[in-house]
Amino acid sequence: MNTLRAAFNYAALPGHKNFKIDMPAPPPRDRYLTREEFKLLRSTVAPTDHLALFVEIAIATGARKSAICQMKWSQVDFDRKLVDLRGDGGAANKRRAVVPMTDNLYERLCEAKSIAMTDHVIEYNGRPIKRIDIAFRRRVEKVPQLADVTPH
Repeated sequence: MNTLRAAFNYAALPGHKNFKIDMPAPPPRDRYLTREEFKLLRSTVAPTDHLALFVEIAIATGARKSAICQMKWSQVDFDRKLVDLRGDGGAANKRRAVVPMTDNLYERLCEAKSIAMTDHVIEYNGRPIKRIDIAFRRRVEKVPQLADVTPH
């Protein structure tokens, strides 16, 4: 369909471009973790510190993976137990939330902060993580029950 739309636009006379072709959307993937799968996921990513922290933040906040990977320590308020997912400037244009920490997340973040080497919360070998997909996939594909689980 994309190729057809591009061909129409290429061949169109001036003033007749931008054909409106509605693209069919794929059906949504409805995949939810059971309690047992979540426990299995936790134990699967546990040996990899940055993945374990990512999973804890994702479950506790419901944030998107990009918001978690972009998160900096300045967005974590340990005194009030809040995580500000809006970013350093507090920009609300991405409609991100300020979320209270669970006790488990608070403990994990305190541990991570004590050994942090950068100003990013999710880091690996002293460098911020921009994308978590590859490391996540490598970990979960080894466990058949989690083969179709994504970081989202």
